[in-house]
Amino acid sequence: MPLDPNAIVGTILGGLISGVIGILLEHIRVKNEARMKHFRDLKESCINPLKGELTFIFSKFKRFDEDVVASVTYEEMLRREIKLWEDYSIKGRIGNPVLFDDLGRHFKGLPEKLREIETFLKEKYPEFLENLVELLKTVEHDERLIELSGAETAAVTSQVSEYPFRAVFFLAIEYDKLSWPNVYGWLVRSENKSLIYKIGEEYRNSKPAIEIRDIMREAEHLIRPCIERLDRILHKTKLEGSCEYVSGLLPWL
Repeated sequence: MPLDPNAIVGTILGGLISGVIGILLEHIRVKNEARMKHFRDLKESCINPLKGELTFIFSKFKRFDEDVVASVTYEEMLRREIKLWEDYSIKGRIGNPVLFDDLGRHFKGLPEKLREIETFLKEKYPEFLENLVELLKTVEHDERLIELSGAETAAVTSQVSEYPFRAVFFLAIEYDKLSWPNVYGWLVRSENKSLIYKIGEEYRNSKPAIEIRDIMREAEHLIRPCIERLDRILHKTKLEGSCEYVSGLLPWL
C-alpha cells in the first residue's frame, strides 16, 4: 500500500511543531527560573541592604536620643576626622556594585532618587548639625533654664537636671512627644511646665529651629517614599524589566 504524502508531511510537521513547542517551553521555564533567582539576589544583596541604609540616613535627620541630646554631641560629629557625609556613596555602602548598577533596568527612577538622597545627605547633614549645635548652645546658656536646672540638681539627679534644656529643645523642633518619653513625662509633672513651654515657643521661632524643622521635613518627603517603595519591591514576586542576567537565546520571550 503506497504511503500517503500528506500523512508523511503531517507527521513531519507534527514532529517539528512538537519539538519547537518543547524547546520554547523549556526556554520559558529556564528563563523564568533565572528571573526568579536574579530577583532573589537583588532582594537579598541589594534591595534589603539598601532599605537598611536609607533607614539609617533617615534616622540621622529624624531621630534623637533623649539621653545624649547636647551641643557637645553634635560638635563632636562636626570635628571628626572622618565625617559621614564626606565622600559618601550609597553604592559603596551596599557592597554589591554589580547588582546596584542593575537596579535601573528593573526599577524605573530608583537610581536617580538614590543619587538625590546621596546629594541631600552630603549637602544638608553638616548644615543640620551646625543648626543643632547653635540651637542647643543657646538653650544651654539660657539663664532661666540654668536656674531651673540648678533646682532640679538639688532635688534629684544630674541626669534630670538636663531635662529643662532637652524639653525646650524638643519643643522648639516640634519633636514627636512619644519619642522623648522620659523628658516629656518629667515635663508634664513639673511645676515649671508653663515657663518651659513658654521658653520652648520662643526658641521654636528662632532661625536654627526653623532651619532644623525645614531639613527634617525635606528628609521626610525625600527619603520615606523611597524606603516605602523598597518595602513594596521586597513583597513583590515578579521582577519587572530585563537585563543581561535574565536574557536568553530567544530574548522576545
